[in-house]
Amino acid sequence: MTAREKTRPLDNQHCFRGAGLVYWGARASGLQPSRETRPVRDGHKFDFVRDHDGFPMNNGGIEFPKIKHLSRRKLIRFFPLSGSVQTAMTGNWWLDIDALSVMMSWAQNADMPLSKAVGTLLVVPLKWGDCRRFVVATPKVDLQAYFGKGKRVALTAGGQDISPDAARKPGTMVYGPPPGTNLEHIFIPGEPDLLARCMTKDADFAIAQDGSIEPPIY
Repeated sequence: MTAREKTRPLDNQHCFRGAGLVYWGARASGLQPSRETRPVRDGHKFDFVRDHDGFPMNNGGIEFPKIKHLSRRKLIRFFPLSGSVQTAMTGNWWLDIDALSVMMSWAQNADMPLSKAVGTLLVVPLKWGDCRRFVVATPKVDLQAYFGKGKRVALTAGGQDISPDAARKPGTMVYGPPPGTNLEHIFIPGEPDLLARCMTKDADFAIAQDGSIEPPIY
């Protein structure tokens, strides 16, 4: 084992201490902080991507995220048909496996293709991805994560991110979860290489144009 491997974290506990708590908590709530802090008179601070009105952009994310222990239950993560499973496995946004049956039932009742239903329920505009693939994975180690209901998302007429509460530009589209739905989002803090080490892939699937899952999951 190399010296670098010896110092690599085995879990994401460091993401909930010091600057890590601020950085990852901000990302879970829909803010876009800089990767590094900058020195100021009273210490250090993060910079944030800002809207055209000068306020920090806050688009999507979890409403009132709560920190909880992540059990070693199976998780699912949706990603575009053009994406790779390897990249998806290193992402921060996941769902409990039970969410899949909820979304399949909702799609059937709404007479809507499954991939469109997933995008609607998770508030993922088509500009962000088509949700035509998903991977099932299980955490290998004890992790912590942020849990909560997804917030609204807004895009300008040109497809650029903008805060739903920002001074509204003409043509801005605001998306939100359908009334009566309450899917719990899971945001797992950690860099891509850390998450790749902490998760085991169980299976991956594609969603066909007719809404069927390939290969069949049931």
